[in-house]
Amino acid sequence: MKISEACQQNFHNFVEKEIADGKLAGANIALIKDGEEIFYGEYGYADLENRIPIRRDTIFKMYSMTKPITAVAVMILFERGMLCLSDPVSLYLPGFQNQQVMENGLLTPVHREVTIRDLLNMTSGLVYPDVDEAGVLMGDVFEKAVAADEAGQPFGTVEFANMMGVVPLAFQPGTKWRYGANTDILGALVEVISGQRFGDFLQEELFGPLGMTDTDFYVPEEKWERFAKCYEMDWEKKTAIPYKDKNLMILDFKKMPAFQSGGAGLASTLTDYARFTQMLLSGGTVNGRRYLSRKTIEFMTGNQLTPEQMAFLDWDELQGYGYGCCMRVLTDAAKSCYNGTVGEFGWGGWMGTYVAMDPVENMTLLLGIQRLGVDNARFTRVLKTLAYSSL
Repeated sequence: MKISEACQQNFHNFVEKEIADGKLAGANIALIKDGEEIFYGEYGYADLENRIPIRRDTIFKMYSMTKPITAVAVMILFERGMLCLSDPVSLYLPGFQNQQVMENGLLTPVHREVTIRDLLNMTSGLVYPDVDEAGVLMGDVFEKAVAADEAGQPFGTVEFANMMGVVPLAFQPGTKWRYGANTDILGALVEVISGQRFGDFLQEELFGPLGMTDTDFYVPEEKWERFAKCYEMDWEKKTAIPYKDKNLMILDFKKMPAFQSGGAGLASTLTDYARFTQMLLSGGTVNGRRYLSRKTIEFMTGNQLTPEQMAFLDWDELQGYGYGCCMRVLTDAAKSCYNGTVGEFGWGGWMGTYVAMDPVENMTLLLGIQRLGVDNARFTRVLKTLAYSSL
């Protein structure tokens, strides 16, 4: 059963205005309820210059929408007794031994070791490249990775994770929340603990069985025509222009990388990603194959942060949300400024891709876009409002 024509028109009007205003090259939207697609829309272009339209099989750089998939991979190993969430990361990655914290320009020993749970909840103190002391030092490590890649000697997933582990933390583990390279470390843990390359583990345990045939750490040449370009906003010209800077330092997507980023490395389609979301909403079992237990999914999709940690969850798009297992979790619908259900969970990507999953309504909203420099928080808030208003 589809949503009403009036509600469909609301989606069309909103997205088409974004395109007309030059804020967006194209968009792909799917709304799925009870396993049935009740709305689908494709707008604009995957490639503006060559006039290649957005289609159902358009492949997007998912960036941080990789994170929920990595979290599921970790929890598969968790259910098999191959790791414990309280395990120190140093048990598997020697780069995390004898860590220090950068506090007011001084290095001090950690009060306790970083655990796998810290990585899942972004409470480790591990950062992305940034302007503060720890962030600058992490930036140096990323630049070394770029140089190694350009020299034809790229770092592997585990090697790079160990290098990041040596970087001082921005705060004592467990005391705050801060978005950082935690999920890249989780990908390396999956590799060490499973004995398989991270991407091979994902293909064997998730992508193959779920039929996610267009999801991987690179896009093969025969699929490049379906690969959406990335754009940024030119505010003077009020139009979307091709983004030509580095893709998060080291990600190419045109070849299989040595470093398979658990935090930002996957490309996928909405069709593929919908298969993943339906697995989570169906209690972990699809077509008779169990991927995770219902109890593990319940654990993953609840807020894992303490009130003290949540005080640092200060992004606009995270108002009203908690966080856990690499995903936001709605805890206060009024504070979030949209008409959603407490318990809605999901995440988004650097270029604007987005997923919202609602276990109460058994509903998924998926967005595929490819833009920087625009307020994606407002954009996704309106889309979620339209989705819930259509019920």
